[in-house]
Amino acid sequence: VELLEHVRTNASQPWVYPAVCFAAHTGARRSEIFRVRMHDIDFDGETVLIHEKKRKRGKRTTRRVAMSPFLIDTLKAWLED
Repeated sequence: VELLEHVRTNASQPWVYPAVCFAAHTGARRSEIFRVRMHDIDFDGETVLIHEKKRKRGKRTTRRVAMSPFLIDTLKAWLED
């Protein structure tokens, strides 16, 4: 909680805080976070589809991860801006 608050108050770009929250609440890698698109996020189902590269060499795979209410609120607030 303290780390997220520090990032929120000191982030140099508006996307940094949501990205760090995303990593903290999903366990996604940086490269996976930056590959997420709007159509991968299901706010109603409270899940996100993460596109992986490291699970199988040479083959792209995906995994569906549950989003916490905190992460949903954070992403919605960021998208409204």
